[in-house]
Parts: sequence; C-alpha cells; structure tokens
Amino acid sequence: MLGYGDVARTDPQENFQFIKHGVKMTGMPAFGPTKTDEQVWSLVAFLNVLPGISAADFEAAIGAPAASAVGTPDASAPVQPAQTGG
Repeated sequence: MLGYGDVARTDPQENFQFIKHGVKMTGMPAFGPTKTDEQVWSLVAFLNVLPGISAADFEAAIGAPAASAVGTPDASAPVQPAQTGG
C-alpha cells in the first residue's frame, strides 16, 4: 500500500484515459471535449515527470517567474501585529 508522499508508477495510457474522460462521480472533469489528444498526452508526460522535479524546474516548465523574483517575504523580517481600530 502506498503511503503519503509515495509515487505510484502508473500506465501512461491509463492516465490518458483518466485525463481525457475524467472520473465519474468524483468531480474530476473530462478534458477530452476541450483538448486535443496531443494536448492530453502533453499533460500525461508532464505529470509523469512532476514528482521528480524541483520547484525552480517546475516554475521554468510552466513559465512562471521564480519565487525570488516576485518578492517573497523575508523570513528573517519581524512580523508586525495587525492594527485594530478603536
């Protein structure tokens, strides 16, 4: 049995079917009506490499700016208490 954080190696064809047709009664939508098979296979490929990539590689893959470029808070900066009116 897989525990939290374990990666299940699944069949790419099975992943394709789940993504294209969704999973009934779970709320997972089917992407088949709005995406081409090529786009679905691209998502399958991305999901297969996702567990092994770093945060920086993920951001590069999706075209997002690095976290340091968007002004993440400095962990050493003191936290200011919220101001209350009164």
